[in-house]
Amino acid sequence: MYKKIFERVIKMTKTKLKRGQIRLITFTIALILCLGISVIILSEKSKDYEYRLRAAQQNSVISLSEYVDNIATELHKGLYASSPSMVARVSSKLSRNCSSAKSALSQISAPDSFLENTYKFLSQVGDFTYSINSKLQRGEAITDRERSTLNSLLNYATRLSDSISELISEYENPDTLPLQTETINTSLTDLEQSFSDYPTLIYDGPFSDHMGDEDAGMLDNLPEISEPEAKEYVARVTGIEKDSLLTGKDESGTFDCYTYSTKSTSISVTKKGGLLCTIISSNRSGEAKITCGEAVEKGLAFLEAAGYKNMRATYHYTDDGICVINYAYSENGVVCYTDLVKVGVALDNGRVLSFDARGFIMNHKERNIEAPKVSEKDAAKKLAPNLSVRSSKLALIPSDSDKEFFCREFLCSGERGEDLLVYIDAEDGTERDILLLLYSDGGTMTK
Repeated sequence: MYKKIFERVIKMTKTKLKRGQIRLITFTIALILCLGISVIILSEKSKDYEYRLRAAQQNSVISLSEYVDNIATELHKGLYASSPSMVARVSSKLSRNCSSAKSALSQISAPDSFLENTYKFLSQVGDFTYSINSKLQRGEAITDRERSTLNSLLNYATRLSDSISELISEYENPDTLPLQTETINTSLTDLEQSFSDYPTLIYDGPFSDHMGDEDAGMLDNLPEISEPEAKEYVARVTGIEKDSLLTGKDESGTFDCYTYSTKSTSISVTKKGGLLCTIISSNRSGEAKITCGEAVEKGLAFLEAAGYKNMRATYHYTDDGICVINYAYSENGVVCYTDLVKVGVALDNGRVLSFDARGFIMNHKERNIEAPKVSEKDAAKKLAPNLSVRSSKLALIPSDSDKEFFCREFLCSGERGEDLLVYIDAEDGTERDILLLLYSDGGTMTK
């Protein structure tokens, strides 16, 4: 009797074990199948995402080609335009197409350094034709030299159009379109080289080549420092060990500089005065741990340590974990937008990854800013009636040429809910400039 019961128990146990094993095997197979299906789905999604990006790249290149073709066409017309109305029409179309071309160019995945000359060309085309239009509106005639410049711009627009057409021919099939690869970068490098003999353009406009040719007057009366002094200064300001700084070839541009480098960072210091000029770092920012407000304060502290006093943050934006802040010099309550320093602060640990004080060094000088002749009340009367004033302050702003304008800056709200900065000349009440304020999660910018 006991023997039968024992045998039954053993049989039931074996059955349960078999069932457990079967369940385990079934579960394992099901898990493998689920994982396999998930991998396939993710792979397909990845391919779809990549395809979309490639297609977007292709569309940007095609759009760029269309806008550049339009630029060449309008420049061709401009060669033979004689009336102010026709030149104004050509200038307006060129301005729109140049702006759209730069927007399309910005959508192409490539480092800005690959596109510097192309951006410059597109900026100068619109700006130069605008300056000609302004001359005609004042009753002045187009000179032979200006027509020659238009002809030169047309030649380069045609060359640029041909280069982009070749670029498009490589990307007719989105499956073969490279995505941030060497191919597109090589093509863009070739594009840039087409501007190797691009002429110097001198005219009354903010992108004129003469704007970078002025002397840095603030350095004239400053003593020259030695290379060891410059290295000591860099180490103190940046926190980089002095022994880690490799001395590079001295820069001789608008002003002479000592240069230093590490594996990831390049730094320049003016020989006269020993002012920190630029910092360019290839380091990246990790996950954000500080706010943009904190980054602004860290940037101010860095400026103080570098010897830049009385600086005021004007606007900022974030790019790839880096808060880029524009600081302007402030004198007796007047914000000097001409004297700018741009600082890039990493949002992971607050270290400075980029620094550009060339605008400050070129423009800063001793000024005798007198009391404004136009009162705040009278200046406000010059504003459009559909603007609501929120605040005002005094400011020094750059002009299209090398002049400065002493203005009253009004922060206003428009009837469509937008914010604007309007500048009224504090000397004669002329409306000098209007800037749109653009807000985003990345910060505040002007347009």
